[in-house]
Amino acid sequence: MTAAELQVIDTVVRMFTEPVFLGDVDRLRGAVATERRRKIDVLRRIGMLCPVCGGDGADRTQAISPDLVLPCKKCAGTGVDKKIVGSNDKLAALLREYGVEPPVKTSPTTGEQIYAFAKTDPGMQDLLEDEDEEVRCIAEARIAVKSNIVETRAARYQQCAERGAMPSTCPMEPRTHFAWAAATR
Repeated sequence: MTAAELQVIDTVVRMFTEPVFLGDVDRLRGAVATERRRKIDVLRRIGMLCPVCGGDGADRTQAISPDLVLPCKKCAGTGVDKKIVGSNDKLAALLREYGVEPPVKTSPTTGEQIYAFAKTDPGMQDLLEDEDEEVRCIAEARIAVKSNIVETRAARYQQCAERGAMPSTCPMEPRTHFAWAAATR
């Protein structure tokens, strides 16, 4: 190895073993809470309330006292039900109720027609821009339920920041003859 390569390795190891990067725990905690609240609000907007608790998040059947009510087990206290927009078949049926034929595409593995509900599918992009606000909200809810990267990344950074200085990694350029492994969790 060259001296430059050894210097890079030394720097990357020090970034991880001698961290100095401090995360703002309150801001990260707020980012996690904001993203969770956004998802709940999108589901509430289209009426996807939990059938057990009716949307208030409380399981009144398991109440310890009138003042102490446990969170609903079905929805984990969120008051919303993700299952309809999380299921391809149920989402397709919901769209048909609004007079919209669900978009389809050819599966690259089976060659059969499947629903095109991925965030990057042109059919889903069309749903997100539909003239009917309800249809747009349904498409937004689907993406909110299926995409967790903002919430999980912020939560991971929050947990790391709560421990103190945050180790970081520096991925190598892919054209070099050696590459670094994925970042640690």
